Amino acid sequence: MKFHDTILVLLVVFCWSTGYLAQSYLVKFVPPFFAMFLESAIVSIVYSPILLYKKPPANLSFLMVLGFLWGPGTYGSMLLAVSLGINVSVVSVIGKTNVIFAIIFARIFFNEKMNFATILGILTSFTGLLFLLNTVHIFSNLPSLFSLMVFAVSWASYNMFVKKLSNMKKNQDEPLNMSVLVPWVSVCAMPQLFCISYCFEDWNIDIYSIPIHFIFVLAYQSLVVTCIVLSIWFRLITKYPMYKVGPFALLLPVFGMISGIVLLREQVTTLQLISSIIMISGLVIVSVQKINQYIQNVYTTRSLSIRQ
Repeated sequence: MKFHDTILVLLVVFCWSTGYLAQSYLVKFVPPFFAMFLESAIVSIVYSPILLYKKPPANLSFLMVLGFLWGPGTYGSMLLAVSLGINVSVVSVIGKTNVIFAIIFARIFFNEKMNFATILGILTSFTGLLFLLNTVHIFSNLPSLFSLMVFAVSWASYNMFVKKLSNMKKNQDEPLNMSVLVPWVSVCAMPQLFCISYCFEDWNIDIYSIPIHFIFVLAYQSLVVTCIVLSIWFRLITKYPMYKVGPFALLLPVFGMISGIVLLREQVTTLQLISSIIMISGLVIVSVQKINQYIQNVYTTRSLSIRQ
């Protein structure tokens, strides 16, 4: 990856880590799927000029599938897990299994080939994730665990559908405009989120107890995290193979811990620190071209010597 794209993907991951904190704040005052409905509504209103003057980037059925995967499937499930009492740091850890799903899906559906060094880097990062997972107690809350698995699979599937749409547009010599895709997906997610919220959630909301900060947090989550950051992420996954971009999302728990240390004065255990170092080491193997190539050359040389 180019240096400026590496900085961009790190910025995306950092914003996502703050987005988890923002969403955990929102569900303190409104039900999870209703919170996502509000986010989709804000995106649709702000981007209404684009919706009026730019044609949809795909047919309605395709956009409805994207809307379901993004709305109820990804963020709805994640907010549901938070509302069920799971800690945000746990969400950031368990949710990153979506990286593994995304890489597997990309290998199956797009035939993205990985060399030995890249596979080694991904396995190293995933090992660090497993160590970090050992520091949280997730299996005592099975409904939340199920919600997070739905979140992980939905997010990975959403990435694959966007990548497929981008490839379709390239074949038509028409690049996919992410600033058009995101608001259209939000519009398609709105009725689905509203129906789920209306049928299954309690709308007994005390409006007067909601603080003014709620509006600012909702605006940040909708406009910055959803619109700007998501558009950057999709541009990166359509530009590079998923195995190059995806592993950076494994840094989310690390950023979450840093935020906890700086903002909440949380204590970090030795195992959490070691796990973070292992995860970062794996990302370095995947993303730094010289290191990746060096390991691959060593592997190739030894393989040839063994065969001889």
